[in-house]
Amino acid sequence: MLVQQTPRGLQLTPAGRQSVDASLAEERRGLDAMAIEAVYRRFMARDAEFKALVTRWQLRTIDGREQPNDHADAGHDAAVFAALAVLHAQSRDLVAEVIAQAPRLAPFAVRFDRAAQGIARGDGSLIASPLKDSYHTVWFEFHEELIHLCGRDRAAEESRPE
Repeated sequence: MLVQQTPRGLQLTPAGRQSVDASLAEERRGLDAMAIEAVYRRFMARDAEFKALVTRWQLRTIDGREQPNDHADAGHDAAVFAALAVLHAQSRDLVAEVIAQAPRLAPFAVRFDRAAQGIARGDGSLIASPLKDSYHTVWFEFHEELIHLCGRDRAAEESRPE
């Protein structure tokens, strides 16, 4: 059995994790490792920019103190929307490079575009809502896939100094 039902949904069993790991290792053997590493480094530069954008969406500095963004300042929110549109446009080639090497990731281009289009129409929930296929959700999952394509480990990546 590769998956099991839990109260929170489906979960990989140890055999399922081994199967996924074997499939990822097989996929990595067919990749241009240097090209994927180069894309990963470019992604990580954009990752810092994206995290800053999400923080700008979620928090505002008022009277020298960070507070939750109440979204009452339309100009502030519009600036975040515009910055995210630029980041999205700048990231499309990067996503395409990854897809060229790992075609199974093609749905990410559609998911990124869908979230960006919703944000452009004014739906701020598509920036970082964990309950939607928000830009943040797609970004996080894409990052996870890049980590796997590079043969890296998320825990090790998160413990590295920036």
